[in-house]
Amino acid sequence: AISIRRQRCLLQGPLRLATERSRTMPPLMMMMGNPFTISSNFLETSNNNNNAVYFSTSTNEKDDKTTKAAIKHQSAGMPEFMEHWNRGLFRNVGYGLAAASVISVPTGEIVLSALLTTTTAGYWYLGLHDIKQTGQTIRRNFPVLGRIRYILESIRPEIRQYFIEGDHEALPFTRLHRAVAYKRAKGDVSSMPFGTKRDTHETGYEWVNHSMYPTKLDEQRVMIGGNNPLVKQPYSSSLLNISAMSYGALSDRAILALSSGAKLGGFSHNTGEGGVSRFHKEGGADLVWNLGTAYFGAGTFGKDGERIFDPELFAENAKHVKMIEIKLSQGAKPALAVCSRRRRLLH
Repeated sequence: AISIRRQRCLLQGPLRLATERSRTMPPLMMMMGNPFTISSNFLETSNNNNNAVYFSTSTNEKDDKTTKAAIKHQSAGMPEFMEHWNRGLFRNVGYGLAAASVISVPTGEIVLSALLTTTTAGYWYLGLHDIKQTGQTIRRNFPVLGRIRYILESIRPEIRQYFIEGDHEALPFTRLHRAVAYKRAKGDVSSMPFGTKRDTHETGYEWVNHSMYPTKLDEQRVMIGGNNPLVKQPYSSSLLNISAMSYGALSDRAILALSSGAKLGGFSHNTGEGGVSRFHKEGGADLVWNLGTAYFGAGTFGKDGERIFDPELFAENAKHVKMIEIKLSQGAKPALAVCSRRRRLLH
């Protein structure tokens, strides 16, 4: 407590001096930097000097200029010639262009005279328009030249895409992924021999190694409905299964391949909202019937074109499945889902 009280007493004098010094400084000096600086030892204490705090008053003109230049460099957002540009310089340059246009007329150089006249007219038109408009402050304060900022901003995506963007930076798909898609769409060879372009030594790079001594795990399954006395036919499900992908969204061969693979692997295959097709049945997998609001595989059309649940058709298709998944609503891409449902009904 004694040490803290002593430091507070020692700080009062220098801080009061710094405050009075800042009050008497001109506003411009306050913006550009104060020659009265607190040294880096402001909060450092030492046992040799009785916990005194050091201050330094720098009157070195060279240090002052360096400080001002550093502050200006950090605060400025434009090149130096843009910093000095203002409406007065805009008018002076415009008067110079107008004078050059008038002088070029007697020379007989029609092309030069026309070029200068057009440039001068465009310069004055753009500049006066920038000064009068109130929507963009940069154009209002820096007539004509301020437009450079917006021109560069408009082509920023192209500059980044063609000159700055790396092969692995863009989201959601990198440049390399897009290149593979383009090549495959054109029928070109998309594979690259002799390794990869990715830095496999960078921090965070992930890969999978083959195990030298693989371990054989016991069958990992979970019993669905085993603890429910109302369930007459519980199902022993694998932990990894094929999720919902409908026939119609996938081709007949794709559905047959997935169903056959699920049978070989001993896991289930979700039919998706498209219903149970004959290709699901031919594969022989344990099927999970995804039954949606359109009753695909379990409904018919009514008199007014609405979908009506058909108990007999439902019972017939239910013989080929292990579980039934009730889909309450279509959450994503409703417009696309409606279009795809019509195509599935036609099939």
